[in-house]
Amino acid sequence: MLRIDLNEDIVYFKAGEFTADVGWMHKKMYHEDDFEIIYCLENTLSLLVNEKPILLKKNDCLIIPPQTTIQGAQLSAQPVHFYWIHFFAKWCPLNDEAELLIKTLRSSFIQHSVSPDYHSICFLPKIFSPKEPNFLIILINQLLNVTNTYYYSSKISDLLVQSILIELCNQYFIVSTVQSTDEHASKIHQIADWIRANMNEELTIQSVAETFELSQDYLSRQFKKELGQNLRDYLINLKISVAKVLLVQTVLPIKLVSELSYYADEKYFIRIFRKKTGLTPNKYRNAYSGTHLNNPYIDPKLPIPQRVEQYLDNNQ
Repeated sequence: MLRIDLNEDIVYFKAGEFTADVGWMHKKMYHEDDFEIIYCLENTLSLLVNEKPILLKKNDCLIIPPQTTIQGAQLSAQPVHFYWIHFFAKWCPLNDEAELLIKTLRSSFIQHSVSPDYHSICFLPKIFSPKEPNFLIILINQLLNVTNTYYYSSKISDLLVQSILIELCNQYFIVSTVQSTDEHASKIHQIADWIRANMNEELTIQSVAETFELSQDYLSRQFKKELGQNLRDYLINLKISVAKVLLVQTVLPIKLVSELSYYADEKYFIRIFRKKTGLTPNKYRNAYSGTHLNNPYIDPKLPIPQRVEQYLDNNQ
């Protein structure tokens, strides 16, 4: 477990989006003072980190601290694709005594009451899989867009790296607290996962409540308590999250983005998108004009609903 101090300067070094065909292997590198974040987007990535084997699967995030050697463990059997970010930060490893602190923070996180004393600290494991990665992908694309665009101040890159670290820490707490919640909370997280898998349906509070044999009042109350937002907003935010990824990583027409984001009415989709983001879909897409695209469609598959992936597979 790593502890990064957000009160100290977070300094961006370099970042990119890497793809390779079958037969590629990561060259040997030593991180003397810099961190590296590797976020795997497709297939697997076989590595040795300080001579210990690590197999990164799709949606795995690896945080490599300074004084670490990384290299490939074997030639890739499938194409690989991942984001990578190098940065400098003040940090320290957490010892066994720190487990009590992490346990306390998890309990506070569940109650949405983390102490302000910890708002400037980022706790991260060396490897984990974010539960809801779309916002992380958007932040990484913001960083790549900024680094490919002229800005009078490089501080913007530093701040985006800090935002990525905060998002990763938040995702870690989401992942690690799901298993430790009580029966009622666990049920709500199961319902949230079910909603994500059934976004293509015309879901309402009533239909979800009936599916899980709960009262609408109880479902609404518990959903707000555990996830910090009501069920309707949760569903809208999921759809907008899919739309954001499609707008950033594809050149699909807005009408098709609307349909793949589960909005049959393009005008209604544009209105909701603008309400949630402050921008029209076209303006949102244009804001990422500096981001490198591998091809006109998503390449490789991103963590978006299976229906969208299947559509893109069939139309590439």
